[in-house]
Amino acid sequence: MNKTILSNISLAILVLIIAGALTYSVVRSKNQPTGNLSLYVTEKCPHCEIIKKYISDNNLLEKYSIEIKDTGESVENINELMLYSTSCELDLGTVGVPLLYESGNCYMGEDEIMDYFIGLTS
Repeated sequence: MNKTILSNISLAILVLIIAGALTYSVVRSKNQPTGNLSLYVTEKCPHCEIIKKYISDNNLLEKYSIEIKDTGESVENINELMLYSTSCELDLGTVGVPLLYESGNCYMGEDEIMDYFIGLTS
């Protein structure tokens, strides 16, 4: 083989390796939170308990910056919940807990939040 063909093959292999590494990096970063996570809950909410148990069972508090905020204990937490719900363009008449807020995105209800966390851990 002449040197030009060998150089072209080597260059093509290098480009494929770099493209693969970049693709892996982009896919991996999509599964990572881009900021702090705020989880709004109340004490007697069964769906909130399921989410909190999932967080605990999977050690997510150690892996990610998750702040659990009880809306039953703080007017400030309720105001934040409403502010974030408005910024996510949620219908304030149907907003409830559990609600997860992360960098401009709201996930409301057990199913949406579980899907979000499962996406982080997969």
